[in-house]
Amino acid sequence: MNRILGQTVNAFNKRLYAEAAEVVSAALEESVDSDELFWMGLLETCQGFSMIMEKDLAGAEPKMLGAMEKLRNFGYRYNNLEVTSILAGLRLGLEEVRNVKSGQKTMFDVSLLPKMKMAAEADTR
Repeated sequence: MNRILGQTVNAFNKRLYAEAAEVVSAALEESVDSDELFWMGLLETCQGFSMIMEKDLAGAEPKMLGAMEKLRNFGYRYNNLEVTSILAGLRLGLEEVRNVKSGQKTMFDVSLLPKMKMAAEADTR
């Protein structure tokens, strides 16, 4: 799963959100129990940001809300992924989506697009 997670992070950080969603979909098919909820949250994260890039803010909002609901169950990190940074990016992105939808802003500020981060692994030597 670490290889798949690495591929997801790599695609997501290159703003290839649809590609990241495809990788996550493959992992979701093989997951069970809490892993399934984790991968579902990542899938909705990737889909939400993909929709933002496609200027589908109405579709992005429920995906991002769903992702937040799922991922908030995993604490600071899960499977060596910093979940809190994803949640922060989702909150900021959701706020920006709502500002654009309400007319407070004219367009989504893509400089606010988050990055996924792998947690630093301790040196066990």
